Amino acid sequence: MTSRIEFQQYLSSIRSELRATIEPKHLKKHVGPNIVSTIDGFMPTEPAELKDSVQEILRKVVPKGRKVDATQKEWVDAMWDIHIIVGFSQAPVEVEVVSLAGDELFKSNIDLSAGISHIRHAVAEAMSVAHQSVQLVLGSLIVKDCQFLSDHAQEGERLTLCAAVISWPDIAGVYAAFTCSIFVFKANGDVFDGWYDDFWDSPLKQCCVQRDPEEWASHPPTGTWTYDISVGKIAGECRGMKFEAEVVHSDEGLVEGISTLTLQANLYHSFLTDKEPEKKTYYLVAPLP
Repeated sequence: MTSRIEFQQYLSSIRSELRATIEPKHLKKHVGPNIVSTIDGFMPTEPAELKDSVQEILRKVVPKGRKVDATQKEWVDAMWDIHIIVGFSQAPVEVEVVSLAGDELFKSNIDLSAGISHIRHAVAEAMSVAHQSVQLVLGSLIVKDCQFLSDHAQEGERLTLCAAVISWPDIAGVYAAFTCSIFVFKANGDVFDGWYDDFWDSPLKQCCVQRDPEEWASHPPTGTWTYDISVGKIAGECRGMKFEAEVVHSDEGLVEGISTLTLQANLYHSFLTDKEPEKKTYYLVAPLP
């Protein structure tokens, strides 16, 4: 028998997998049916009300009487909806989140198996700010998204967290690097990376792949990024490649790109046998809408 926490962990992992590029045919014939089958396997021990709610969400991507043909984004949205329902059902812990000034921002009874990320998203919505900019603190400890409520509380307890809004550098946009690499950083924490098997000349803003801002923004994400305030660097992962980057303002940015803003990046490719990263400078070459 699987636990609620294992169910939560599966939903988190599958959402990450669904953010990578998947061929529509493979999503329809293999990935989608496997997701439905796995979720069904978690359901027998769950309350009837929760089962009905999950099935209602699944019917949006797999209506009765037809094969799976929902888009990748529809699957990601459905998994998030199920994640929220599972995390906030049968709530035995009273969680209160307050601002630095002590004002109540969020209060709810939440199940122990809920992920901290769920609480942070709910707080961000209550504060009307981007969820990436919200940081939750318990005492002097920063509460991590990878943790669960059960890591910090026991059934029947009352937990008070403090929420702070962290200023992130505004880096949303399209970045190019020699010889043929692209990063598209979106404000919501998604990122698209592309390698174009070419050799671009200088200046990059004229010689790299050219797209309208709307077209760049429509690219499906291949990974995610975040900002680590402890070291002042951007960090993320795309298709198995981890990366980190420091925001540096340079006059060279106006030569190769459209801004002094550049990203001094270290790329940790999964195929590299040594531990030395590939170093690249990314220049802002186009804005996003």
